[in-house]
Amino acid sequence: KKKKKKMIFNILILMFMLLSLLLSYYILTTYIRMKKYVNIPKIPYSYFPLNKGTLIFLKVSKSHELFDSYQKQYGNTYYLNIYKQDIIATADVSFIKYILRNRDLFPNPDNFRKALTHEMDTSMFSAEGELWKKKHNVIAPLMRTDMLQSNIKQVFDKMNVLFGNIECNGNQEVELISHLKKATLDIIGEAAFGVNFQAQNDGSLMEGYTYAKVISIFVDALNWRSFTPPFMWNLPIKSVKEEKYISTYVKETFKTIYNDLKDKLDKVDNIDDYKMSSLTELIYKYRRNNPETCDETYPFDHILGESFSLWIAGHDSTTISIAHYVDLLSRHPDKQEKLREEVLELYFRLKHNNENNENNDDEDNQGVSSNNIPIPSLKDLDKLEYLSASFKESQRLYPLVTGLLRQCNEDVSFEGKFIPKGTQIFINNYHVQRSEDNYENPLEFIPERFLDKKIHDSFTHLSFGAALRKCYGKKFALLEIKLFIYLLLLKYEVLPTTEKAEKEFIFGLTPKNKELVIKLKPIDIL
Repeated sequence: KKKKKKMIFNILILMFMLLSLLLSYYILTTYIRMKKYVNIPKIPYSYFPLNKGTLIFLKVSKSHELFDSYQKQYGNTYYLNIYKQDIIATADVSFIKYILRNRDLFPNPDNFRKALTHEMDTSMFSAEGELWKKKHNVIAPLMRTDMLQSNIKQVFDKMNVLFGNIECNGNQEVELISHLKKATLDIIGEAAFGVNFQAQNDGSLMEGYTYAKVISIFVDALNWRSFTPPFMWNLPIKSVKEEKYISTYVKETFKTIYNDLKDKLDKVDNIDDYKMSSLTELIYKYRRNNPETCDETYPFDHILGESFSLWIAGHDSTTISIAHYVDLLSRHPDKQEKLREEVLELYFRLKHNNENNENNDDEDNQGVSSNNIPIPSLKDLDKLEYLSASFKESQRLYPLVTGLLRQCNEDVSFEGKFIPKGTQIFINNYHVQRSEDNYENPLEFIPERFLDKKIHDSFTHLSFGAALRKCYGKKFALLEIKLFIYLLLLKYEVLPTTEKAEKEFIFGLTPKNKELVIKLKPIDIL
């Protein structure tokens, strides 16, 4: 027994020594790497495995408070070490311009690209370099003015269904996000794939999983993978198993959508004369016209990846953006009334034109909806300056993307700072857009600040990104949002509930609202 105890004791001593050596090696190598970052402040004790940097991701709901405190202590650019990954966090606008204007030098991090393609394949969003350019050239027409214009009526009709589902007669409380998720899903289904998902009629992808629930699972998984090592992505935990389970059905859904379309378009003799109106149609046309090279740009698996990324981006981000915007309008009745006046001016002008048969020869004229509401054109919506300014202000306060990740592809010197190759860079949009350095009274909702478009540097408002790789779907998202607000303010006065909507910011993709309850008071205009 004594020999056995001694052996166990010796094993424990050896294990302790081994762990001590590994920890010492970790600390020493991290400390040596840290010293390479010249003229960049370091968070204290960043060379330890669990340090103040990792606290940002261990305490997700408090992450921006921690970032703000670091910003005050160490300035706009500083060093973090998170799970042995060297990260530079920055809110320095001149440095951000340099990063975003040099995409080849600062692409998406390898880990982030792997996170994006873990369950689904490569898309334009995850591609870099020449592959990105080729993919962009194929699907860019989806955001052309003529194609956006052709989608207005179906977007308007889907929004009308949403308002039909929340019809109320008094000061009724409505949970808005669940309705928005269903509407945006139906809209992206029609616009991107030519398919009606029937989400607003509680359509399901598979038993027990609505389309909205499936997307929430994927978004949460992407947020988690973005900041965890790849070896953790296949752990036998419930969320990982669930994602793998439903990803099979998602892939089959998009395969069926594409193959059904292919069977239909294979019968078209001259595909160049066929009017394209969806993502899948554009990709089909490219593959048909370029049989020898199509598998380099859009092999079949990449079609699934493109469909999947647009499905998520066109649903989750638009929903949350509208939710924050409506919440702000409910708490600023003076701004809401000013916006309603602008909407009403457009409504009565369109109504007058329709009643007097004016502009009927205009190809952009959308006529009226089934409930006799004039449908604005893209040009009409673009003229709603206060709507554009107030939404931009909403996005400034609650950005569509709270931070951008990039990776340094080679050693870089910038304004006396040295950043070694392989460093990840976190661009802190949230701080940039709420900083007194960039905006007066930055925490106040003041849409008027954006009525003069020349005042603010575009790199101080990064909700849709900036430079060459800014958000591909921005124009379509703005179309949805403007049509929603147009209908909302014609029908209702939006009132706040007693408690402010909870806003939890999660790094990785988008800020997340668990729910948003508002009061809708019908107004007698229509």
